[in-house]
This record gives sequence, structure tokens and C-alpha cells, in this order.
Amino acid sequence: CALRLKKLEKLMHEIDLFEMLPQESRERLPEILVDRLVRKGQYIINAGDEGKEFFIIMEGSASASLDGEELKRYGKGGYFGELTLLSPIRRAADVVATTTP
Repeated sequence: CALRLKKLEKLMHEIDLFEMLPQESRERLPEILVDRLVRKGQYIINAGDEGKEFFIIMEGSASASLDGEELKRYGKGGYFGELTLLSPIRRAADVVATTTP
């Protein structure tokens, strides 16, 4: 969908993590990203799990916590899961959707 691609392209320019990528790579990102609808209260990742995915909040919000203590909140443009793509470490926290888009 053309509207989805335009939204993703705009968001990619707002996320500092992607600044280091060559322009050609940044332009391809919206084409290879996969959408996932997550409902309020649903776990996106679980602490201790093996990580194979990186997440960007397109709409809505999420919260990272460990042992019931909130560590961080994410809103539009927030991202998490990048560390497990860079090194073979397990997920450091639970991330749960706090709103449904």
C-alpha cells in the first residue's frame, strides 16, 4: 500500500538509529519491514527469550519492564530489540503493548 510506504519512509527519517545507514539501504527498509498489530496487554517480547527481531512502534505505545518494574516507555518512532541483532544476547526485558492502535 502506497500510504503505508509513505508513513514508513517518513518515520525512517525520524529514527536516529538509521542515520548511519547508506541512503540506498534506508530507502529499502520500508519495503522489507513487516507490520504486526499488537493489542493492549499483549507481550511483544519476553525477557530471556532469544531475539531475532527488531521492533519499531508505528502507532500506539508499549512499556519495557523487568520483574514488574517499568524501565522504559515507547511511543511512535520508539524502537527496541536492536541489541539482540548485534550480538547473541537474550532479551533483557519484557515489552508489552500499553495501547492498541
